[in-house]
Amino acid sequence: MKLIQLKQLKNVEHNQKLNKVYLYFLNLTTDLENRQLSLNVIDIINEEINNINKFSGTNKEVIKNIELSIKNVLITIEKELDIVLKQHYQRLWMIYGMIIGTLFSIIVTTIGYENTWYTFPTGTSIGLLLGLIAGKKKDSTVKKRNLQLN
Repeated sequence: MKLIQLKQLKNVEHNQKLNKVYLYFLNLTTDLENRQLSLNVIDIINEEINNINKFSGTNKEVIKNIELSIKNVLITIEKELDIVLKQHYQRLWMIYGMIIGTLFSIIVTTIGYENTWYTFPTGTSIGLLLGLIAGKKKDSTVKKRNLQLN
């Protein structure tokens, strides 16, 4: 089963944001066509493409609809096929690292060490750095397994 083609939208060239979102979704579906997808995933993507093709409204509403479809497709392929965007894990683990670094700073200051002006930024920065390193490593393993979108 193949993916349905996305229809050319009216006034796409005149609205820069609509053009950007439309081309992003078009590139996403083109990239997914070159991969082995399950029938369930193909059905969900085709449903989103049909939703975009049938939708009529203002440019702002069309942009929101396409952005929602992009989000649904990305969530589906991540859950079903473990395919993610570039730097997905780097961004995710950076946030985790910042949270852990901040919590570590709070624990250190509550235990009894002096609460100075540099305690929280230091803990957050260290957590950020460790999160970036862990995320970059995970992204490189995902790329080696060809589970990363372009």
